[in-house]
Amino acid sequence: MIDTLNTSISRIYDFLDDNQDYKDISYFLLNTELYESEYFLAASNEVKILSRKVRTDLTKLSELIAKLELALIECKSLIDIEKRKNKKFETQYKKYFKSK
Repeated sequence: MIDTLNTSISRIYDFLDDNQDYKDISYFLLNTELYESEYFLAASNEVKILSRKVRTDLTKLSELIAKLELALIECKSLIDIEKRKNKKFETQYKKYFKSK
């Protein structure tokens, strides 16, 4: 699950880095008279703002996923410890996974 999420985040970063639309917008902004258009400037500025926001939110999401992964590992470890300490728990554990 965590690997799938990280792969998805990487694909979004790749999309932001390699998106031809961004390159096209930059080209027309720098090489044509569209730089004089208030509407185009506003729209291209909105693209930049949203792109930065997406990157910021992706970074936060990546950090949360890493924390989630650590919490999952900790819980699994605690289950394993309890399984070794407590025979009744071990029986419940085996029964649970046998029914899956």
